Amino acid sequence: MKKNHLIWLTTIVILVGTLLLIARECDRSSKDSKMVKMGVILPLSGKTAIIGEPKKRAFEIALDQFNSPQKRLEIKFEDSQGSATIGINAFNKLLLDKSIDCYYIDLTPIVNACIPTINSNKVITFAGSAEPEVTNLSNYLFRLFAGGDQEIRMMVEYLHRQSVQKVFVLHTNELYGINAFKYLKKMFTDVGGSIVGNDEYPMNNGDFKAQLTKAKSSNAEKIILLGYGNEYPALLKQAMEYDINPDKFVCNLGGSNKSVMELPAKLIENMTFVGPKFSYLLGIGTIEPEMQEFLYLYQKKYNESPDFRAAYAYDMVTIFLSVYGDGSKTDNQIMSELSKIKGYKGASGLISFKENGDTETDLVVAKYKNGTIELLGL
Repeated sequence: MKKNHLIWLTTIVILVGTLLLIARECDRSSKDSKMVKMGVILPLSGKTAIIGEPKKRAFEIALDQFNSPQKRLEIKFEDSQGSATIGINAFNKLLLDKSIDCYYIDLTPIVNACIPTINSNKVITFAGSAEPEVTNLSNYLFRLFAGGDQEIRMMVEYLHRQSVQKVFVLHTNELYGINAFKYLKKMFTDVGGSIVGNDEYPMNNGDFKAQLTKAKSSNAEKIILLGYGNEYPALLKQAMEYDINPDKFVCNLGGSNKSVMELPAKLIENMTFVGPKFSYLLGIGTIEPEMQEFLYLYQKKYNESPDFRAAYAYDMVTIFLSVYGDGSKTDNQIMSELSKIKGYKGASGLISFKENGDTETDLVVAKYKNGTIELLGL
């Protein structure tokens, strides 16, 4: 009897001890690691899914990394389908969840459509947009992406250094293309250049014959491309049919799109672009230490290399988590700390935030040359 009693007592002590240990571990876990929740709106279906999908993959890699051993990150995805109206509805849906700590909205038209809602709700939001000076439209908007103002400034500096006087501009007919063209026109004319013509096209256009005919007849020294890049392969193939050689083009970051980099050499030989350092290093096969882990994880999970958009999305998550900390900071404190980040070494390269929420990212001027990429110094 006494023996049975002792066994039961020992069992109870062990059980209570185990329960106390579990409770203590759960309590420590809740203190050490607060859930971080993000709401992400991407174009995941339709023609612009080619832009959103690489970013979704980057966010999923971050989920894999930061959910182990303690679940620390949750991301709620919404599909904008590339539509501003659907994007706004998706944003309003996410706003119903008051536990979300920050938001990411992709594509310039959708970002701009959501800005009034961002301002009225006062929520920290990151923009996947290259529109010049977009962060000036909201105190709550941050951009961790190559900004149109930075890329255009570098394009104009390059053109001026090459003594190019006359250019023709092809651009998308949505907000990024229209505003980027205005920005380029002012900067280029300020240094004595001349825009001898321009034409626009729908974002998902596949037929550029009319625009290329107009550009060729303008007798411009260079043709500037201000688009998203996924349309450039079709444009460059048609340009060759019209005897417009690749060396005639100076492109924005779309010129370093993965789909462009994989084109036959004859379609891009001597074509100049301003693009992320990430694309340049990936193109020449030299990756910096900060890029290696992301590249390895992406290739392991998806069996292919990422493009620069994925690297920027990944950096957005890692930077926000580093600033968020244990969850004790207010939104104002988080925004203040974000604006103080300088020289952050991310997967995409060096990143420095400005007071207005914009960033200076690692961009280069380069050209395709003999099957590789050649850096052009400024």
